[in-house]
Amino acid sequence: MRNIYKALLTGIALSCSAAPALAGSVSVGGVTWDPDFSQAFPPLDDFTAQTKFAQWYVGAATPTAGLGVGNIGVVPNPADAIAVGAAGVGDVLVGYGIIDVINGTGEVDFCTNYPCRLTYTFGGFAITGLSASLNPQPRPLFSGGWVNFYLDDTAPFVGNPNLTNPSEAATGNLWLSANAESFLNDLGEATTLNFLEGGIFTGSAEAFLSVIGGAAFGNFDTDVFTAPGGAVADFLYSGNASFTNASGQLDPTAMYSTNGNGQLRGDSIPEPGILFLFGAGLVGLGVMRKKAA
Repeated sequence: MRNIYKALLTGIALSCSAAPALAGSVSVGGVTWDPDFSQAFPPLDDFTAQTKFAQWYVGAATPTAGLGVGNIGVVPNPADAIAVGAAGVGDVLVGYGIIDVINGTGEVDFCTNYPCRLTYTFGGFAITGLSASLNPQPRPLFSGGWVNFYLDDTAPFVGNPNLTNPSEAATGNLWLSANAESFLNDLGEATTLNFLEGGIFTGSAEAFLSVIGGAAFGNFDTDVFTAPGGAVADFLYSGNASFTNASGQLDPTAMYSTNGNGQLRGDSIPEPGILFLFGAGLVGLGVMRKKAA
């Protein structure tokens, strides 16, 4: 019995000795971040990434409309884009982007092996109808939606996301995959992407994402957010973009968004394996104490 206690206590001690590491930087799949970043708010929100992106709508029958998290390494094709003013029920929002800041640090710092690029593709956000909102712009409701994040440590991303470099967005290793959760907007309408301001031509929107795979899956499978309507999610995404002409004016005939930028917020688990070991040790010790009694 004494040996069992000793083994359990040794395991717990080893787990506790790893605790200081939990408070330091976390490195997963080529990405490093500080979970104690001082600007993270609220406290359970210790991962904040800034993004730039380009997006467009495609017809329901186009090949890229059916892409999903299972289509690893595939980028939605800009050639399939339709005019934003022509997008309607069944058409799908797709695009790609880059994460250029994590917890206040750029690629030079968050790339474990610089140079690298942390990019993403997204799609599957199918228009199901229009909101009853009185917003002057059409405000679509959506179903579905997915995001794939990739880490390529062979080269940096060239410039900002635009229609000249989409192939760079899906190279390297899959870092994280996520699906969009359905939730309720301010009018109680179900959607997977909600326009907070504006609408289809220009505005800001949000989505709740749940991770389902990738190298960093175990670090972000937290269910830290509860969306309106009750769905739980691991990330809250917010972003804004506009469809404009060369003069910067809103244009229903525009096919691609400009100046897209956003923020991805979540909570991270520094070392899932160590936390499991620590928990298992405590449970085991409790069982042995009960038997000893």
